[in-house]
Amino acid sequence: MPRGICATFARHIQHRPGGDPCYPASMESHSQTPPGNSPPDRLLLDVAAVARLLSVSPRTVWRIRARGSLPARKVEGCVRFHVKDVRKYADGLEAS
Repeated sequence: MPRGICATFARHIQHRPGGDPCYPASMESHSQTPPGNSPPDRLLLDVAAVARLLSVSPRTVWRIRARGSLPARKVEGCVRFHVKDVRKYADGLEAS
C-alpha cells in the first residue's frame, strides 16, 4: 500500500475502474453504455470510459489529451471529457 494512504481508502479505490479516486462508486454501474446506445452529449466521461469508447488504452487517452487533440475539463479536481468532444475527435479520425 502506498505510504500515506489509509487502508480503507486503498481498498475503496481498488474496486473502481482504473483505481481512479475521483470516480464515484455510485456511478460504476452507470459508466458503461449498453451496445447500440450512445451516451447523451451533455454527459461527462472519465478516462476509462473514453478509452472504452475509442477502443484504446487509458494511457493513449492521456497522450491524446496532452497533444491537445481532445479537450478535457476538471470537475472537483477530476479530469472529465464531454461526449461531444470525444465524438468530434473520433469523427476526425474517420476523415483522415
